[in-house]
Amino acid sequence: YTIYAVDLPGFGQTYYPPFRELWHMQAIARSLARFLFSHESGLGLRNATVLTHSMGGLMALQMALRTDSHLVPKDAMRELHLIAPGALKLPAAERDEVRRKVFPRSEAEVLELINGLHSGDPPQLWRPILHGLLHDWSRPGYEFLAENTIADEDAAFFQPAEIAKLKRPLYLYWGDADHITDISIARKIKRARPRTQLHVFPDAGHALHVQRAREFLDAFWKNAKS
Repeated sequence: YTIYAVDLPGFGQTYYPPFRELWHMQAIARSLARFLFSHESGLGLRNATVLTHSMGGLMALQMALRTDSHLVPKDAMRELHLIAPGALKLPAAERDEVRRKVFPRSEAEVLELINGLHSGDPPQLWRPILHGLLHDWSRPGYEFLAENTIADEDAAFFQPAEIAKLKRPLYLYWGDADHITDISIARKIKRARPRTQLHVFPDAGHALHVQRAREFLDAFWKNAKS
């Protein structure tokens, strides 16, 4: 198999200019689509199995459902395997809580995010590490993405009925102790799109692929081979 491990634009070591108009979910998804599926400017992938975690799942759905077909041809993606995607639009009352979890603005919020990635006993982090993480997660681009997402939630997130229109096979993997993207999101997607395959991992958090790596790989490999 040929495997590509891809940072989202602006994440990891992948540069993305710190201009606010670029930091929209749709713009990042289009940039990712060009890189993955264009023969002229990217990898030109076809019939790809897409595996994502968290925000990556939201980007995969953006590409599959909202990005122009000339950027994402029908044969670009064979199937989607999404680990705990934060895909659905949430009630306004939960908006600030989600912002605090995903785009921390203080060391306390960084710690809350780290704790939310795990179930059970969270890791103990030295304060300079928290300070370093806060510095890294406080870059202008992340702030722009948070502001743009809150300002235009309808374009960033999905309603269950929209995900129900997805033509490609969809597999969801979720920890029932996920404190970042609650398991209720998975159940809403499953109700709207009954043919979705949902795999729930008991006592696993948001980073279930780290916490329960062997069990996750067994489930993913079984689905990918079917």
